[in-house]
Amino acid sequence: MDLDALLARRPQLALVDELAHTNAPGSRHPKRYLDVEELIWAGIDVYTTVNIQHLESLHDAVAQITGIQVRERLPDRILDQADEVQLIDLPPEDLIQRLKEGKVYVPEQASRAIEHYFRVGNLNALRELALRRTADRVDDQMRDYMQAQAIPGPWPTTERIMVCVSPSPFSTRLVRATKRRADRRNAPWVAVYIETPAHERLSEPTRTGSAGPSGWPSNLAAKP
Repeated sequence: MDLDALLARRPQLALVDELAHTNAPGSRHPKRYLDVEELIWAGIDVYTTVNIQHLESLHDAVAQITGIQVRERLPDRILDQADEVQLIDLPPEDLIQRLKEGKVYVPEQASRAIEHYFRVGNLNALRELALRRTADRVDDQMRDYMQAQAIPGPWPTTERIMVCVSPSPFSTRLVRATKRRADRRNAPWVAVYIETPAHERLSEPTRTGSAGPSGWPSNLAAKP
């Protein structure tokens, strides 16, 4: 993109594709989102596109889902500063069909993408990340509106999260993951342990939570 020519022309609106990508060598800015920031500072509105796998905060999750380290990444603050975000939600099968028809990549590149990255399972997981990220933004907008209008809340649109734990050594990990998710969504959460006859057959350290990492935290127990 010829940034200087665009600034000199000063359109009311510029369309800039692939927000997270790296610029060509010799460009003024190493990243395209830095070009977009300069356009905005100059008073030019920008419509742009970005895929969910390019958000910095989701890097670890995307790598775990796809097995691929995404190198082109975008600071979350860029998305957070946008006046409006529109989710373009496409079923995985439709995207794969577009790839096969050559509407996204050239044929050889499309074949590699379908085989290694754009598999149905990966696309479903990325689709869920996109839906959740957009929902988080809508939730923030709703809270801002309620505060500005002095509306008492919360309205019954916020998630409530429950995690069920057991004597499994993975229970503490589940509790930590639930806490992180609840904090991100500003949602109330509760951990529940159902005490069954099998509970009495457990060893004393396991039942009391005194066995260290292998036991479950006793302060999470809740009888029905």
